[in-house]
Amino acid sequence: DVYKRQGMGCGAQLMMLLDFLATGESQCELLRVWSFDLEKNGLTTLLSAAEHFPQVERHRDFIECAIAENHVKIDLPNGRKVEWNFLAGDFRTTIHEKSLDDAKQKTDTIFYDFFSPASHPWLWTVDLFEKLHEFAHDDTTLVTFSSATCVKAAMAAGGWYVGHTIPSGKKSPSIVAAGSLSALKEPLAKEFLSTFERSHKAFSDAETEKGRELIRSRMRKHPQFAK
Repeated sequence: DVYKRQGMGCGAQLMMLLDFLATGESQCELLRVWSFDLEKNGLTTLLSAAEHFPQVERHRDFIECAIAENHVKIDLPNGRKVEWNFLAGDFRTTIHEKSLDDAKQKTDTIFYDFFSPASHPWLWTVDLFEKLHEFAHDDTTLVTFSSATCVKAAMAAGGWYVGHTIPSGKKSPSIVAAGSLSALKEPLAKEFLSTFERSHKAFSDAETEKGRELIRSRMRKHPQFAK
């Protein structure tokens, strides 16, 4: 089995994936990762603070190679293989690179963990989620830390089915989207359409007027929310 993960950035999250693959709990034999960021600060920070991250020593060789190179292939001790690809630059540009063609229709999980919609609204617009949907199959999941109405709406208008995680403590459930409704354990109810239409924060601050009209139209026709 090949597991393809398209992530935003590189750092502790990437180390956790390597740990999971190295433990043998996963059935995956090959993990392919695409990381998007302006630079590799996540990796250099991990290396400089290794005493706080036990997984760093377990994957030091990989981290050092990844800092030096943008394409790394390694074999883990249990025989599992990892291919890592780094795309440097503005995500709004790099997501269109031809080198990503191999990921289309084959990406299993996307971790969308950029800065928040409040501080970086240009990374949370409908056109980006529509582009990401080109990489999805029915079981693909798109996960983020946000719980914002504008993010849920932009994802839905981008072609995704939208749900939420199981609540943890006092934290609001975050968003998980998928290529099909059946892939969601906790899908949003049809009533979310009313929530969206009443919201004063229904759109990213960077959403164009054309984008806003597109979201309104697609939300009303979306099979998850249409009455």
